[in-house]
Amino acid sequence: MGFSVLSFCPTVTGKFFQEAFTESYDRISVPGVWQTEGFDLPQYINVSYPIPFDPPYVPNDTPCGVYRRQFQIEQTDARFYLNLEGADSNCFVWINRNFVGYDQVSHSTSEFDVTKYLQVGVNEIQILVMKWCDGTYFEDQDKWRMSGLFRPVYLLQRPTMHLTSYQLRTLTDPKKGNGTLMVSFQRFTPIEVSLPISYELFHPDGRLIAKGECYSEQQINLDVEDCLFWTAETPKLYTLLLTCNGEYFKEKVGFRALTIKNRKLLLNGTPIKLYGVNYHDVNQQGTPVMTREQLRADLLLMKKLNVNTVRTAHYPKSPDFYELADEIGLYVINEADLECHGVVNLYDTEANYQLIANDPTFEKPIMDRVIRSILPYQNRSSIIMWSMGNESGYGVNFEKAQALARKLDDSRLIHNERSIEPVIDQVNDFSNLDVISQMYPPLEDVHRHCQRSDTEKPFFMCEYSHAMGNGPGDLKTYFDLIQQYDSFLGGCVWEWTDHAINRGTLETPSYLYGGDFGEKYHDGNFCVDGLLTPDRQLTVGALEYRNIHSPIQLIAVDEELQEVTLSNITAFTAGSAFNLSLEWYIDGKKTVYEVMNPFILEPGKSCSLPITVPTTIHGAHTVAVSLSVYKNDELYGQQQLFLKKEKMRLPRTAHHNDAPQISVKGTELIIKGESFIYIYQLAKAAFTSVKINQKELLERPTQFSIWRAPTDNDRNLVNKWKAAGYAEMSLEIRKKDWKFVDDHLLIETSYRGVIPGLQPIFTMHIQLKINGAGVINQKVSVEKNPIFPDFPRFGMDWPLNDTFSKVSYCGYGPYESYPDKHYAAMFGIYEMEIEEFDQPYIKPQEYGNRWQCDWVSIKNHQGSTMTVYGNSNFSALPYSQAQLTEKSHHYELIKENRTWFNLSYKQNGIGSHSCGPYLEDRFRFMEDTFDWNIVITFKGENR
Repeated sequence: MGFSVLSFCPTVTGKFFQEAFTESYDRISVPGVWQTEGFDLPQYINVSYPIPFDPPYVPNDTPCGVYRRQFQIEQTDARFYLNLEGADSNCFVWINRNFVGYDQVSHSTSEFDVTKYLQVGVNEIQILVMKWCDGTYFEDQDKWRMSGLFRPVYLLQRPTMHLTSYQLRTLTDPKKGNGTLMVSFQRFTPIEVSLPISYELFHPDGRLIAKGECYSEQQINLDVEDCLFWTAETPKLYTLLLTCNGEYFKEKVGFRALTIKNRKLLLNGTPIKLYGVNYHDVNQQGTPVMTREQLRADLLLMKKLNVNTVRTAHYPKSPDFYELADEIGLYVINEADLECHGVVNLYDTEANYQLIANDPTFEKPIMDRVIRSILPYQNRSSIIMWSMGNESGYGVNFEKAQALARKLDDSRLIHNERSIEPVIDQVNDFSNLDVISQMYPPLEDVHRHCQRSDTEKPFFMCEYSHAMGNGPGDLKTYFDLIQQYDSFLGGCVWEWTDHAINRGTLETPSYLYGGDFGEKYHDGNFCVDGLLTPDRQLTVGALEYRNIHSPIQLIAVDEELQEVTLSNITAFTAGSAFNLSLEWYIDGKKTVYEVMNPFILEPGKSCSLPITVPTTIHGAHTVAVSLSVYKNDELYGQQQLFLKKEKMRLPRTAHHNDAPQISVKGTELIIKGESFIYIYQLAKAAFTSVKINQKELLERPTQFSIWRAPTDNDRNLVNKWKAAGYAEMSLEIRKKDWKFVDDHLLIETSYRGVIPGLQPIFTMHIQLKINGAGVINQKVSVEKNPIFPDFPRFGMDWPLNDTFSKVSYCGYGPYESYPDKHYAAMFGIYEMEIEEFDQPYIKPQEYGNRWQCDWVSIKNHQGSTMTVYGNSNFSALPYSQAQLTEKSHHYELIKENRTWFNLSYKQNGIGSHSCGPYLEDRFRFMEDTFDWNIVITFKGENR
């Protein structure tokens, strides 16, 4: 399609025709956006408006795009409709230089009757799209701001007299197993006439089960016995075929009915829970152009991750999406193209969220957007809830919109999250809302809402667990509460996939985010907040989601009764649909594998099954049982429980006849044994050299650290950490002593962690015992100054030379894990290459930690090995925490000529505080005093 861009906001007059339509045109893709085709630049912004707040006006220099295309028409004795499924932000349409019409609402189909403008033969269409229009004040969604015809454009030819609208409704009788389909015809064109209609209804297996004829003013009622009901778990679709005046209309129909009873949402009489995600339109390259194939791939992947609900954040999707959701089986919360979040950032308005919501001036556009989110999609079985929009405040305009939504369709729920903060000093009407909704609720709010007895409405989280960067870390907490309360309907994680623009290749991407295009106003990498990477690779967060929401839950293991308790959290799927296997881990070793099929477990029920308990569990300090759940050979979840988890007993150091030799050089101790030489810098509590069989293992001195490269979910803690000087902390020695005791050298030192200009952060006492074989027993005791904030971590970093490339360990794996984010991982023994630790977060940050390890060994190519015993965390990375802190993009990272073997006593949890509530106390590093005991051994090269 031809395309020309104008750098001004034109007045659509005769002069505009003369100038714009004679411009030279470039080629452009449709669907597409012009920012990624060399015209204008993209802008990512979250809350603030991208233009001055002066409704209904927009800047005079608003960029505009003019599209032009020629096409052939063979006949004109029909009616022709031009459809634009998405035009951001608006569209002016001309055919053969005749003005056809105007429309806005970017994410809704604009349809124009262009019959009278067409001629037999060659025709020309011109479409003007503005980057901003008055509708921009209602489309302040958290996304990349891009412009153009981003969804399909097509011309629809129809008979002169035709049917234009019909409504499908279903009723179900779960007790009798029957369903009823009601079809009513609502509009006809060009005039109201009676049209004959024939209809056929086909069973999901293809059998014709009903047929007949009627007229368009009549309603069809079809009763179906032994009806197969539609649910997200059993998406059974009947086919309705309507024939009218030579046209055929094929509708896929799911029989389902929704009710609320005792604060529970019932689908066909059965309570359901919503395990969802928020879903923006964004493809692998970062634009909003989504093909049917891309949508299908996303929805199928959601199903594999145990997602059953999609909130169309924050606008309706293309028609393809709803057809696929019907077919694949997903509950849909359909949201109006409506967000006015920017009003909270206006100057001196006290963050007045109600500025637009409660002003009658804006009633009509709000009503229009709600109508356009309902009428085109009212026949889609997957839609269970109409959402009035997002982050637009609450007021009389929305109360009228909610009443209208109820009038248009009373068969679905109505949602408006902003009702949680109603207008003060005004009587608010919540009568047309069906759920209590709150985004990112603190846990105390969840308990309060779920325990209410003054309402029939269930509680729902339209957004929670902000999945930004290394995260989220609170999925399990919210999941447990959803199971605890019948009144807790569920929630939708924010969000499905990262939004980033790839300026590299699919093989070697270079992802950009807000500010990377030189824009002054932006919100940085806040768009990089998904469970998936832009190219749809699963993050550890996605695997966490899958395992936590496993359809079959491992509840308990009884060693004495030799049985396991399982729970089926599905609503409509029998346990026999899944294959189960049980694995036993004894001190990390997988010892017994047991297949548990067949088994009977009804939906929503629990049961106990017999198991074989291995005799080898006696005497072990760690015994864990892992359950794997499969469906059609696809893994749908893994969960693990501990029968026993004792603190690992440190290995006893074998007696060695000879103590190590020692020499002193200033504050350095040079410690020698038969096969090793250690140089220990007393002043900094650092090993500056470790030689085994005369081979140096260290690339630079070791260091104690309380810093980690801030994760995205640390963003609200970073300023406190920086103010406390945690990244620059150094050690000042206060006491030193060493002596020989039996066969080992005993070194005792005391330090303070300090930063210029501040009080000491902590005091630390270190006791090192080194025997003649080079075995190091290290005991660290720390007392933190309680006025300082929680530590990000406490640990000791070993910068080994880069020949160290392989790790084996006993702990959580094979994925990264943290105190609150470890459900993708299972406790066991793992062996992996350093490259496998990589998590290419678009913005570099702390990653790769392995939690609660009993021991870890790191080995180089020649066989030299360093082994650490004692409960610790570790990571093995090619980047320092300093580099991960300093760099802004993953592609900027430079692999260092060392392997950073980072040992930690403890890490702070992850949480989702980038947008969600503060990290739970139980996952915070809140200890003011602690001891950390480990044993370190070295082994030389293989010979």
